[in-house]
Amino acid sequence: MSKADPSHRTRAQYEVLSALLPAAKPGGRPRSVDRWEILNAMLYVLVEGCR
Repeated sequence: MSKADPSHRTRAQYEVLSALLPAAKPGGRPRSVDRWEILNAMLYVLVEGCR
């Protein structure tokens, strides 16, 4: 688990947002990364930017 950051969402907030995310397409490899972690990473880049 990564350290807490102001841009990170809680699991409860993720449950609300997960309904808005598209489902996985059939076939292909199974996911190896939790979608909650991906969402937090995207929000971190949007809020903090990449230096």
